[in-house]
Amino acid sequence: MTVPRLSTVFGLTPEAAVDFFRQKGFKIGFDHRDVWQAEHQASFTVAKAMQLDLLRDIRAAVDDAIANGTTFEDFQKNLKPLLVKRGWWGKKEMADPLTGEVKAVQLGSPRRLKVIYDTNLRTAHAEGQWQRIQASKAALPFLMYSHTPSKWERPEHAAWDGLILPVDDPWWQTHLPVKAWGCKCRVIPLTEAQAAKQGGPHQAPASEMREYVNKRTGEKQMIPAGIDPAFHYPPGGRRENLDKMLSDKIAALPLDLRQAAERQSPSGEEPTFTPELREQIRQNMQSAAGDGLPLGVARNAALYVVGQGIKDKAEHLIAFDAASGKEIERFSSGIRGEVAIPPKTWDLLNNKNARVNIHHNHPDSYSLSGKDLDKLAYPGGWKVVAHGHDGSVFSAAKIPGMAKHIEKAHSAALAAVIQDAKLFRVRTEGVRAHLVNLALARAGVIKYDFTLSSGLQAIMDAAPATYDRIIADAVAAITREIAP
Repeated sequence: MTVPRLSTVFGLTPEAAVDFFRQKGFKIGFDHRDVWQAEHQASFTVAKAMQLDLLRDIRAAVDDAIANGTTFEDFQKNLKPLLVKRGWWGKKEMADPLTGEVKAVQLGSPRRLKVIYDTNLRTAHAEGQWQRIQASKAALPFLMYSHTPSKWERPEHAAWDGLILPVDDPWWQTHLPVKAWGCKCRVIPLTEAQAAKQGGPHQAPASEMREYVNKRTGEKQMIPAGIDPAFHYPPGGRRENLDKMLSDKIAALPLDLRQAAERQSPSGEEPTFTPELREQIRQNMQSAAGDGLPLGVARNAALYVVGQGIKDKAEHLIAFDAASGKEIERFSSGIRGEVAIPPKTWDLLNNKNARVNIHHNHPDSYSLSGKDLDKLAYPGGWKVVAHGHDGSVFSAAKIPGMAKHIEKAHSAALAAVIQDAKLFRVRTEGVRAHLVNLALARAGVIKYDFTLSSGLQAIMDAAPATYDRIIADAVAAITREIAP
């Protein structure tokens, strides 16, 4: 039987789950209760993985599984030899840092790898789905709970099967899957008509509350029945919890280091829309015009989406039809990591006589994602431009005859870049999408123009020969994938 990718089960593209997972920091804990509840939204942790380099190796394997749909069998096959080599396998004696007690503990095992794999993939996809739910709730205002039987069956979850509630019903803040170890439940977004057809909406069920004491911290909480205490936190809090983790780390520093860190802290990390940034955007826009769109129009689009994005920290777009020279519409989903394509733009993307140009901002100042490039595969899609909040600009244009290869070519290039980055132990954070797009351009799949910020350029300049090798390997992977 073919096992479906979790991205398919949760009804979203892998990028949303990857985005959630990659924003996490690291946190070391001896016991699973040491890194607790919402801290997991900001931190990657594996109980008893007490060295940062070991934690990085496990995280890299999980990252690959989320991004590329790696099966558990391959995940275990690739990761186990590395853990055995590092001595993190089987039972060993370790001292509990909290109590000082030396005890025999379980390190790596097939069962633990299964828990690591399932929990991280399912929570990442669930958090990614929550972003999509918020972005589309105007059209899909209801959610239906869908229970899937598992090895660890919970009668409460079975009782919630088919429950339909509005997206913003408070019940979802405590019950949106995944809410238990081994849980395979999910939610299905519904239109108003679909909800009515299924007999909804319903009344939120009352929750029986049970007291739970975290024996590591002494903290007492009231937890709804059917919810495992470790999973008792609301969806969508990743940014807030990342900021809290950073603040807690800074607060624990000695005074002199804390003062230095606070001066450099990204607590106000969003740039202000200064005259200097405006001028930089104007100067960098030469590469993003063309295809019938006047330079002045493209510059104004860049200034608009970046200005709005800096103001509310969300993504915004302006779509144009270069065939007619007219603006189609402006839109924002109100979230940081994604902006949905509005209806008029979708109509023209499917019109072979249109030449749709989409300008949007990327708050993190990364290059174009696979989801961005997918727009070029539509008959009317011609150019997609991402404007970074640091003044960078990334532009991809259609090459006639190659649009049908974009999705497969991008997947092949991304897998090659991730693999080589691990092989050469080189940093790709912030430039991974850029490396993929350079490979796509070199392979003749897209036309790619860009202007990098000084920060991204410094990363590329740090290891130019290695990055060029990575791009070459990605080009070879693309060629193999799209060869007749």
